[in-house]
Amino acid sequence: MSLLSLTALNAIEHAINAALLQDQPSQTRLSKLAGQRILVEVEDFSLLLLIQILDQGLALGLPSSVAEAELDSRQDTHVSGPSSAYRKLLDGNGFFDGDLRIQGNAQTLMTLHKVSENFELDWEGILAD
Repeated sequence: MSLLSLTALNAIEHAINAALLQDQPSQTRLSKLAGQRILVEVEDFSLLLLIQILDQGLALGLPSSVAEAELDSRQDTHVSGPSSAYRKLLDGNGFFDGDLRIQGNAQTLMTLHKVSENFELDWEGILAD
C-alpha cells in the first residue's frame, strides 16, 4: 500500500498543471523536456513516484517497482535516497551533497528543480478571475 492514493496523486497532478497554466515562462521551460521522465525513490518510505514531463504540464504515477517505470538511462532520471535528503533539497541545499543518488540524465532533474525554484504564481490574476 502506497503512502499516496491515486486520488491524492491525481489532485496533486491537477494542482501542478493548473499552476503551470498561470506561469507561462515556467511552462515553456518545462515543455523543452517533454517526453522525459524522473523516477523519485524515497527509500525509507518505500515510495516510487514517476514524473512524466508532457508538452503541457506533468503526469504523475506510482509504479510498483523501478523496473515497471521502464526508464531510458540516456534520457530519463532515477533519483533515490532517504526522505531526509529530499527535505534538504526542499530547504534549498544542492543535489550533490552525497545523500541523493542520481542515475541517468541529471540535467533533467536540475532543470525541473530550477523551474520549481523560479516558479511565479500570479495570485492577483487568479483571484481576479
